Amino acid sequence: TTPQPLNLAATFNTTLSYQAGIWASRDTRRAGINWLFSPLLGISWNPIWSRVYETFGEDPVLVGSMALAMTQGIQEVDDSSGIVPSRAAACGKHWVGYSIPHNGHDRAPSWVPIRHLYQYFLPPWKRVLPHILTVMESYTEIDGVPNAANRQTLQTLLRNEMGFQGMLVTDYHEIFNLFEWHHTAKDRTAALRQSLQEG
Repeated sequence: TTPQPLNLAATFNTTLSYQAGIWASRDTRRAGINWLFSPLLGISWNPIWSRVYETFGEDPVLVGSMALAMTQGIQEVDDSSGIVPSRAAACGKHWVGYSIPHNGHDRAPSWVPIRHLYQYFLPPWKRVLPHILTVMESYTEIDGVPNAANRQTLQTLLRNEMGFQGMLVTDYHEIFNLFEWHHTAKDRTAALRQSLQEG
């Protein structure tokens, strides 16, 4: 068992983060699963948020370095252990601005000034996106728009500006939550259509 990411980050040791990724991949693949919902690339700026311990802290440079090392550990090919599959996919989460909910509640909306988005929240992603195989969008709203159907963050920013070509996955139940939680769709069918068109 390895420490939580926040404790790993406190060591400033990317080798430990890399090794944690290797061990997590090994143990997960032993169960026949080759996909890990890790690492979390949010920067921890709201101390009352309930998931601070899942982050690598508040510094974008450190978050990017530790997350990249963990990603490389997770996705490293392992032919020596005899475990099938021999490689796992990492999944960076949660795209984007998820880690700063305005009131600290986990599903609360985030309000991120555009300068802060580019100066602080995107640098960790810039380090990791060229290497990671999958990305999970967040189940929150950023600046009032649910991330599951946010053309600006998913198409313009992630795909076009950042050049991510891997698989994008929604967080838990998030397409239907466009209808049930965010109320931007009139029913589940409309929610599905909205997610496909915008995301």
